[in-house]
Formats: sequence, structure tokens, C-alpha cells
Amino acid sequence: MVDYKTVRCHFGDVELTKWITITDGFTVFSGADYDPELKEIGGKDGSIFIGTKTKHKVIKVPFWVKYNTIEDYDALQLALSSKKPKMLMFSHIPGRYYLAVQVGDLNFKEIKMNGFGEITFIVADAYAHSTSYRRIKDYTQDGNKMTFKIKNNGTAPAFPIFRIKHLGENGYIGIANETGAFAVGSPEEEDGTIVHRNEVLFDYSKAIAQALDGAPNVAKLNHMPPTYDTELKRMRIDNILGSGKGGEYVVIGNRGTTPGYTEHVGTRTFIINPDSNGEYTMNEHLWWQQIFIATAQDQKGFLKLCVTGIDDEGNDEFLYGIETYKRKNGFETEYNFFALDDDGVGWRFYKQFKFQADRNYHNPFSMNRSRAVEIFREEDKFRIYFNGAHHHVTVPSLKGKKSRKIHLAMGTCSDSSKYINYNLFEKVNFEKMGVSHYNNIVNKYQPGDEVIINFENDTVSTKDIDSIQDVVLGSKMISIPPGESELVVHLSSWVAALPDISIDFEERYK
Repeated sequence: MVDYKTVRCHFGDVELTKWITITDGFTVFSGADYDPELKEIGGKDGSIFIGTKTKHKVIKVPFWVKYNTIEDYDALQLALSSKKPKMLMFSHIPGRYYLAVQVGDLNFKEIKMNGFGEITFIVADAYAHSTSYRRIKDYTQDGNKMTFKIKNNGTAPAFPIFRIKHLGENGYIGIANETGAFAVGSPEEEDGTIVHRNEVLFDYSKAIAQALDGAPNVAKLNHMPPTYDTELKRMRIDNILGSGKGGEYVVIGNRGTTPGYTEHVGTRTFIINPDSNGEYTMNEHLWWQQIFIATAQDQKGFLKLCVTGIDDEGNDEFLYGIETYKRKNGFETEYNFFALDDDGVGWRFYKQFKFQADRNYHNPFSMNRSRAVEIFREEDKFRIYFNGAHHHVTVPSLKGKKSRKIHLAMGTCSDSSKYINYNLFEKVNFEKMGVSHYNNIVNKYQPGDEVIINFENDTVSTKDIDSIQDVVLGSKMISIPPGESELVVHLSSWVAALPDISIDFEERYK
């Protein structure tokens, strides 16, 4: 039998039993409020049972308190104050928590700075959750089918998180168990037809040192100084701003000081090779990651990637690019998409955004965000990714113009002695979309691509970018029933290397 006087209670990060002692009459096992749904049939006795809906759960905590000063009472009230649910835990049921809010008053009866009271908590989802995730990785294979045996020790369905790390090309992921079926990707096409798939033309996503193989300071940009006077170099940085993350990056090395320059720029230029059919591209996918964090308001600088083609005289011709540019004091920073002007001679901005380039979450290039930049081009039509959304742009002057080079530019502003101290270039990948191949299919997922399907918050991401649009019509949310069950993952029939799949879930208890 539990001696409730010894039970410890935590709400959020605070132990409530520093001030109160739980008394008899306390229980967390009262269950949730169940609401049966019935349908009456006209002219007939009784009703038809449709189902049962679980309402919220109420946990009442009777207590005795002895406090010496009003400060103790204030501390207890502050600990209970919350505008959103917090983790509620009791020591006699270790390994479980509730997401709860305190409601009502304390029903307090005071006796000479002592007293009895009762705290009422509402658990909106009605369930206790395990404090740790159960991970499933073992499976049996039958061709392109992976079968996972899962044991859910909870008493309610659990919502899994799938992490699918591709070790080879794949175009389809289908997940099914007794609760439903869910799929992302593209259905396979028949053999013996002309199909189209993306083709990686260069990939510096694993070894950023390769980026320094590009020709230095010969870039063709939208805006150019007379000469490039800044060096780009490779640097390893660990535990950036205490995030625990780090690696090798391209950074600004020796900063130029040429008098009269408004910008001091260093560049690297990469050649875009033709595809396997010997054709250059007008339909491409350019993806990279960058870190852009200012730690002081007077820091200024920029990072940009520009794409060029070849004009009729055989010279480099600027086509389009994206820049992240902090050009004034404060933290306000520009994120601009620019391209060849309508007259085909100059250039102009087609899409402009602003954000705060400090270390906080609202900065899409901070350490706790994906830091991803993405451009899809289909000749004169563009889809640009920024801060969780894609934006569409049409650039008529680029119709028929093929991409031949990519230029990385990083630099500082001449009117500032301080440059962005976390202006770091991480990874870059360039694909040509829709390359014609015989007897092949669209390979949506490339080796190294990670797909995360999260049924806890109903999200799908691919390479850290929201890809909910890839969900196949008619898909249904998957849950893991209590007890033992099987779950099957189907892949493209032609897949040569099975992906590395982990299934994580919190067990839930009524």
C-alpha cells in the first residue's frame, strides 16, 4: 500500500512537494471521462452503439501544507501558474508523465499558517505518457517489404515517429498495419518506357572541403566590385553557440580592405557538368545549408549563391541567385531572390523577405532550425523555399537559358569593422530535374536522404524541408495498438539497398 505522505510530485521543473504533503484520498487511477456515442432508430426500442470518445482526465491532489511565511505560499502559487500544459509526474508511478494544467482554486482551509487543500489538474488528452521513447529497428525482409514486430506495453494506441535514412535510391514509402495505411512518394512506372528522374550533377553535402576546389575570385555575380579582395577558407567549428552542433564550413578568411569598395567579397566558382545525355540544364534543383547568425547589432555581411550561363558571345552571363544580406545595424536581415531583368541586360529583385538574424528560433538559419535554402527551376518558373514555405516566381527573360556555373560569394560591408561572426557555408547539392532515361523510374529519394514521418504532430519532412505535399491521396494516420502487432513498410520494387528505419513511440496509459 502506498504511503502518500512519501509521494513526490513535480509540475514542470518544480517539485510541489517541497511545500505540500499529499494526503489520503489521492489517486491517479480514476480514469478518463468516457462518452458513448449512440444512435436511436425511429420506431424501435433501444439504440445502436457507435463508439466511445475519451474526454479529459481529472487528477485531484489533496494535501496538507505548513508554511512559515507568505513567501512559501507565493512560491507554490507561482509553481502552479501555467498558460499551457506542463509535465505532471508522481514518484509512485515512475517513468510516466501527464500533460496537465491546474484549474480552480485550492479549496484551502487554514489552521494557524497550516492547512488542508486540494489541487485539481486537468489532463486534456486523458493519458499518461512514458517519459522515454521505445525504439524499434529489427525487421524481417521479404523482397521490398520490411515487417516490424512491435510490442506496445501501454494501454492506449501510440503515435509513432518514423526516421527513414536512405542507403540507396527509392521512390516510394508505404506504411500499413491494422489501424490504417499511409504512403509518400510516387507510384512506379512500367518498365520499357521513357521516364524522367533527377540526376545529381555535383554534391558537396558530405565533404564541404570540396567547395574550396572551385576557382577562387573569378565569379560572375549580380553586383560586382572591380576586383575580389577577400579570401574564403575552410574552418572546423564545434559546439556553435553552445548548441552541441558543429563541423567543417567555408568561412571568410582574410578580409579585404581595398579603399573605395562598398563590399569586400571572396568567391568560389563551380562548373555545372552536362547530364548523362550530354545536355546542360534549364530544369534544376539547387539546395544548400548555411548558418547566418549575428551576435552583435553592428555586424554586417552577406552570403549569396549565383548561377550563370553562357551568352551568345561565349561569355559568362548572370542568370539568378539568392542572397542573405545584413546591411545595417540591428538584427534585421534581407533574404532576396534576384534574377536577370526583363530586358535581359541588368538584374532586379523578384522576391524579398526580412528576418531577425539573431540566435533565436525565428532565424531560419540559426542552430535549432534546418538552415536550408532551396530553389526549384523549370526554365523560367521558380519555386523558392524560405522559412517553412515555398514561393513561386516567373522570370520570362530566363526562358531558354541553360545553367553552366554556380558561384559562392561571401563578404562584408566596407562601412563596418565587424562582420557576421557566424556566416558559414555548410553543404550544397545540385540536381538536374527530369533527365530522360529508358527503362527507369523517378527516383524521388537519393542515398543519404532522410524522411521523417511524425504521427505525433502530423508532419512529413525530407532533408529537413516540409514535404507534406508528397503524401499519397487517401493516406490515413497510423497508430500502434496496445499489445503485440505487426507493421509493414513497402518500398519501390526495384530498390537495391533497404533504408535504415527506426520507429520511435511514447507508450500511453489510460
